[in-house]
Amino acid sequence: MVKIESVVFDFGNTLYNPNTSSLFPYVPETLQTLLDEGLNLGLVTIAMTNDIERRERQLNELNLSQFFMAIEIVELRIGTKDFKSMLMCLNSEAQATVVVGDSIEHDIAPAHSLGARTILTLQGSSAPIQPTNQISLPDWVVYRIDEVPGIIRDLSTSENK
Repeated sequence: MVKIESVVFDFGNTLYNPNTSSLFPYVPETLQTLLDEGLNLGLVTIAMTNDIERRERQLNELNLSQFFMAIEIVELRIGTKDFKSMLMCLNSEAQATVVVGDSIEHDIAPAHSLGARTILTLQGSSAPIQPTNQISLPDWVVYRIDEVPGIIRDLSTSENK
């Protein structure tokens, strides 16, 4: 097994609640915990109105940029190429990366197809889409973002045995 080096997050409905225009509970604490544990963090997000500068401002206003080694803001849908680009920015192999997102189609399946481990978060309001094949089946499902560090710790512990 490969040691986990990086965690890549989706933004909307994973870290950010668009219904309240605020971060979900425990987001800053969770990101800081992962940084304190020596992990590289990346963020992949869609510029919903194709306004990349607006998304950058939003990330800065939420004080999120400070946590991430790399941030990828894409104009349309997130896909495999965006995760490949993020892995290059983080200097990480897919097998050493965990991707956390709320979408089977746009987060879990593309990340899995590259060989990354995946965590589906159900704290947001994304429409529940059932996995249709092995690639779209998440490795873990969480209901709160602060469950992520424990999963990463368990992975690291089991891989050091």
